[in-house]
Amino acid sequence: MIRLENISRNYGTGEAATPALSGLTLDVPSGAFVTVVGTSGSGKTTLLNIIGGLDTDYSGTAVIAGKNLRQMSDRELSRFRNQTVGFVFQHFNLLEHLDALQNVALSAFFSSEDRISLERAEEVLVRVGLQEKLKKLPGQLSGGQKQRVAIARALFSQPHLILADEPTGNLDTKTGGQIISLFESLNRDDGLTVVAVTHEEFLFQNATRALHLEDGRLASGPTP
Repeated sequence: MIRLENISRNYGTGEAATPALSGLTLDVPSGAFVTVVGTSGSGKTTLLNIIGGLDTDYSGTAVIAGKNLRQMSDRELSRFRNQTVGFVFQHFNLLEHLDALQNVALSAFFSSEDRISLERAEEVLVRVGLQEKLKKLPGQLSGGQKQRVAIARALFSQPHLILADEPTGNLDTKTGGQIISLFESLNRDDGLTVVAVTHEEFLFQNATRALHLEDGRLASGPTP
């Protein structure tokens, strides 16, 4: 599913260049549940951005789901992000004037298949346990419910890979644990590959692999 070879990413140029990743090589098989742990500035978010095709300013090779990202055009990368990868962020990034259904279906909201899009949105909202919150606005939802809407939005296009950047960062420990249980279910029951960046490693005890980043390099962690 994920093959990274000798990935390096610097911010800035010349003497002011700051390395975010330095010669990182990584293989993640399809169906794995991987956590990425490290201090602030260790390269965790940069790693996710490269895997997800959001960042292309790096050296090395990134092959995701059989696609070499450096060989893809902007249009092909956009299609890759829409069809292959689902993103979940610490900040829920929901539009306050749209209800849960509309937020989930937003990527296809202006297509000629609005009804089908809303049916799919309802399907994934039911999958994440929000069947009674379909018409609720974000302001009417708890933090955990908002993150479930964000996860449903990530599932909308039926991706093979979920990338989660601090998905429990804005939640209390109990609610965060419930969100992690949902990721575990998506991995176990739906076969999704999940890569989650976190500073709360204890919440991810059932992950199949833990990666520890230090100064842009992999330090240690058990393999599947």
